[in-house]
Amino acid sequence: MEENNKRIFKNTAYLYVRQLVIMGLSFFTTRIVLEKLGADDFGVNNVVAGFVSMFTLVNSILQASTSRFLSLNLGKKDDVLIKRTFSTAFYMHLMIAVAVVVLLESFGIWFLNTKLNIPTDRMFAANVVFQLSVFSVFIGITQTPYTAILTSHEHFNMYAYMSVFDVVAKLAVLFFLIYIPFDKLIVYASLQTMVSLIVAMTYRIYCLRKFKETHLSKLFDKKLCKEMTVFSGWGVVGNLAVTLNSQGLNILINIFFTTVVNAALGLAARVNFTILTFVGGFMTAAQPQLVKYYGANDMKNFHQLIFNVSQYSLFMLAIIGVPVLMEIDYVLDLWLTEVPEYTSAFIKITIFNSIISYSNRFVDQGLVASNHMKQLNLYSSTLYLVELPLMYAALKLGASPVFVYAISCFTVLVCLFINVKMLSKFTGFPGCQYIKTVFLKTLVLILIACVPPYLICMTMPDGLLRFLIVCSVSVLSTMTVLMRFALSEEARYMVMGKIRKMLHIKKPSQREINQRHRYDYPAENNGWNKVGNKPVYGNQETESVFDPFVMKHHGKFLMIVSERKHHGLDLLESSNGTDWQNRGSIMKRVPETWECLINRASVVIVDGIWHLWYTGQSPEISRIGHAISTDGIHYQRSSRPCVEATLPQEGVSVMNPCVLWNEDRKIFQMWYAAGENYEPDALFYAESENGEHWTKHEQPVLSKDETHEWEKYKVGGCDVKRQKDGTYITYYIGYQNLDVTRICYAVSDDGVHWERPNHNICISPSQDSWDSDATYKPAVVEKDGTLYMWYNGRKGVEEYIGLATKKTERNKHSDMSNPLVKTI
Repeated sequence: MEENNKRIFKNTAYLYVRQLVIMGLSFFTTRIVLEKLGADDFGVNNVVAGFVSMFTLVNSILQASTSRFLSLNLGKKDDVLIKRTFSTAFYMHLMIAVAVVVLLESFGIWFLNTKLNIPTDRMFAANVVFQLSVFSVFIGITQTPYTAILTSHEHFNMYAYMSVFDVVAKLAVLFFLIYIPFDKLIVYASLQTMVSLIVAMTYRIYCLRKFKETHLSKLFDKKLCKEMTVFSGWGVVGNLAVTLNSQGLNILINIFFTTVVNAALGLAARVNFTILTFVGGFMTAAQPQLVKYYGANDMKNFHQLIFNVSQYSLFMLAIIGVPVLMEIDYVLDLWLTEVPEYTSAFIKITIFNSIISYSNRFVDQGLVASNHMKQLNLYSSTLYLVELPLMYAALKLGASPVFVYAISCFTVLVCLFINVKMLSKFTGFPGCQYIKTVFLKTLVLILIACVPPYLICMTMPDGLLRFLIVCSVSVLSTMTVLMRFALSEEARYMVMGKIRKMLHIKKPSQREINQRHRYDYPAENNGWNKVGNKPVYGNQETESVFDPFVMKHHGKFLMIVSERKHHGLDLLESSNGTDWQNRGSIMKRVPETWECLINRASVVIVDGIWHLWYTGQSPEISRIGHAISTDGIHYQRSSRPCVEATLPQEGVSVMNPCVLWNEDRKIFQMWYAAGENYEPDALFYAESENGEHWTKHEQPVLSKDETHEWEKYKVGGCDVKRQKDGTYITYYIGYQNLDVTRICYAVSDDGVHWERPNHNICISPSQDSWDSDATYKPAVVEKDGTLYMWYNGRKGVEEYIGLATKKTERNKHSDMSNPLVKTI
């Protein structure tokens, strides 16, 4: 798990660095292209290419559908079905491509030559650019199935190679543009088309060599074609409205003004795309979680996620957008040799528009997650389409292009209020609170963060020094306001953790740990006392060991631990509970299966058979498996998991099984955690007669308790014991936040309905100790009137096993007295 997380983080960091490099080169190439083409030709290229791109709408809708169906059928491992899916998708896109070409070569040519405002002496060049754009569109549409199959097979390294080629090719285009003494607009469009063709052909050759399903056949599945089309659904309407709105404005600007204004509009769009690239990835990563919450009918977290993501996205946007907003004139002079008129004003309006839009973006996703795409697209599409006549009327009345462009801000604002109202109606979303605390409050906080850089702009002459100071102060003031007034304590910990990773700070200082945890509660509570000041098992040689399970057997303690070195289960033995000998591995992982990692065991012996339940983890999901043995060392596993996440409330994963044999009822009882892949959210309960087939209690039996600060975030990893009087006691993990955990307890009459005492902490982290970060995953055994609790302690990334004890005689009348632990 740890290695996977590190790899994911490094890959993500690499992608962002690569993106920065590509964006920097993009700004550089834009400067050269604008300089060599001139504002008029740059505007001609922008309006013609934009007009042609309007006709690729249907293809963009079907692209997601194609990728989805190919990925779905690849999972079924049916070669014939995969080949049929690819062939059907290709022929669908081929028909779309032919239809688009016919439409462009008829209506498109007429519109280009009679309606668009292009200088007469550049009409021939515009027609050449048009034909080259039509060819590129044809190649791009028919390329979609190949791109989709590449993504479905997860050959992402090919994208990396081609992105490098794309950057090199664009630099080569600049070289030719500078030195070839022909019509530079025609040369530029021709070379861009050639690059697109080379990239597309490279992808196709690669796919033909790697994936046999890409060898076309005559298979065309009409039913599948219909399913793929229906899947696109209301997305067609919404995307049609957005495309018509954006390109319609481009055409209106061209009709009433000159291509120079189109050039300014194109530059504003490029700046906006660059800024939003950083924010969009954050929202995309949060979308699956939003769908999960809605599927689990967890409206509280569903609504809270919309609040959090929207607010954080606005601050991320502000961190990049505020310096650009204040220094846009200097940036444009630095970036471009010739700045088209209205460029500065368009970019300022675009940034303000984006702030409003991103207040609405995740509300949109809430409507999509709740399956209300029809209402979302119906209302928003109507507004976007109504916006065009308003812009046209304003232009006819002599309005400036800046005023016309600003109309879009009003439309986005109206969309925000309508979508918030719809989400409130359909899901009970607190719309008024959202407008006040996210939209209005965040705008006020952003304005407060703008004060320091604005004062600098007012007191310093423009130049490179002021630009650097404004950028630095703007980022610092925005982050300060965000951390102080917007983020929760938990979120602040998370942000600081990310910053440490980015700066390659592997471990926080002890001072940071002390400040973060605050140690508000004693390390030992309710009669528990830690044994010594060191772990009883685990060190740098063994590497991290965690999630102990302990039982008594023939007068000795047996412990099964999870270990990170080999990602399996080891068996330990001790006579006193403090000195342990490792007897070796009893279960190893199986790479590239649902048992890619194995951990978190629980054992019960019934009629001489050792039953072992454990957590099997793949990169996406955790499941619970079952194995049996006659000696407790050599286990025979079942081929499939015995418990999987099937209830909406369970989320995506189940883990941490704790199993007891109920001799009175002749059944196995299991308490387990469920939630995210690696970290649980709540505890659930199930019963079984044979240990393989389980009947679940549908709702969590123990969840977070916001009245207890030490377990207000979530709960997990329990060890349940049945007492002599038939009642139950559970020791479990209480999460104060993602990093701080303690061991708590609760009691129950039936193992399903649990009660927490007012102060139910057993063990907490000790300051300046090996367990100073967290204490968790208890395993409790009673022997000779003493309760022994083995637990995990963590400091930084090091996880070892400690021991605490408690004399049962001290609290023999309490709920914790004399828990019955069956001697096996």
